[in-house]
Amino acid sequence: MILFANAKINIGLQVVARRPDGYHELNSIFYPLPIYDIIEILETDAQDCTLTLQGNRIPGDSADNLCLRAHALLKKILIFLQSGLV
Repeated sequence: MILFANAKINIGLQVVARRPDGYHELNSIFYPLPIYDIIEILETDAQDCTLTLQGNRIPGDSADNLCLRAHALLKKILIFLQSGLV
C-alpha cells in the first residue's frame, strides 16, 4: 500500500491543554502545500516491524516515533482479535 501524506504550513498554532495521555489539545490554522511524503506499507510474515527513512536525519528516540507506536498498537489489537476472545 502506498500513501501520500500532504505537507502543510502551520499559520497559527495554539496549545490549549495537556491531555492525560501526554498529548496536547491544539487549535491550528494551516495551509496545505502541493508536496508530500510517500509512505509505503508492505505485508510480511516477520515478527518485527522495520521503519526505513530517507532524507534528512531527524534526531530523537525511535520509541517516540508515531508510526512505530501505531504499528505496535495495531499488532496488539490484531492479536486480541485473533485470540477469539471477542
